[in-house]
Amino acid sequence: MNSAAPKVTIGIPVYNEEPFLAETIISAISQDYKNINIVITDNCSVDRSYDIATEFAQKDQRIRVIRHEKNIGFKENVCASLNSVNTKYFVWLGAHDIFNKDYILSSIDYLDSNRDVIMVYPEKAIFIDQKNKKLDIGSACSDIDTGYELNVVKRFSHIITSLNSCTNIHGVFRTAILKKLPIKKVIGGDHLVLAMTGVYGQIHALPIEGIRRREFRFQSHSESIKRWKQSGVFNDKGKNPYKKLVNLHLYYFLTSRNIPLKDKILNFFSLKRLLNNKFLCLNVSE
Repeated sequence: MNSAAPKVTIGIPVYNEEPFLAETIISAISQDYKNINIVITDNCSVDRSYDIATEFAQKDQRIRVIRHEKNIGFKENVCASLNSVNTKYFVWLGAHDIFNKDYILSSIDYLDSNRDVIMVYPEKAIFIDQKNKKLDIGSACSDIDTGYELNVVKRFSHIITSLNSCTNIHGVFRTAILKKLPIKKVIGGDHLVLAMTGVYGQIHALPIEGIRRREFRFQSHSESIKRWKQSGVFNDKGKNPYKKLVNLHLYYFLTSRNIPLKDKILNFFSLKRLLNNKFLCLNVSE
């Protein structure tokens, strides 16, 4: 094994993921790029998730398991792995998802050679079902590649406009930048993180498949509303659950030091219209 300090951390937030967790961890430890940290944060699971994670950790010294003695919430558990590491790069792996074995190596090769790019993601990620069969329900990643011709405001607007499926949140980030991004307890918080990523620099799509996202929780909107309320991210009956997300986008746009004041003044109202049209026109009735 490479004796140099690991360059990348794979964070796996877990809550009751017993059916798929072993396969997920295997996809992490089987990466072509071997010099990695893997931090598994278990949010007080009541199934065998913690046992599975510790069994792997006993066999592979690259794995560290953090178990919370009580459920601290999804957002806090997601942040737990990020806040515990200082590797150059960081990526989240969903505890029922799978990384293709070339994903981390391809990502690090590109980031090491392109210092103005702060996050890469695979353009060909796919959805799979419980039996690993490909699902024909559209692309798992949105096209938020910012290229090199867009200024900071256009990058921000491009990401908001183009972002639908948020598999992109499982891109490989420069850790120092990711720790500066607003990770909020709000519906659609991954939209905000990715939009603000574009404020800090370029985002690039790698021409690989990269990730297989397991989709098996096909919920109605009313079921989603119920889940949001149970998790504490939405408690305002009768209000649009995306209103807070819109306001947070606007707040961080106005307070970002990376955006010139003139651009904030010229673009605020058009950006507000864009956000309203994207989020507040959705059918959110219970």
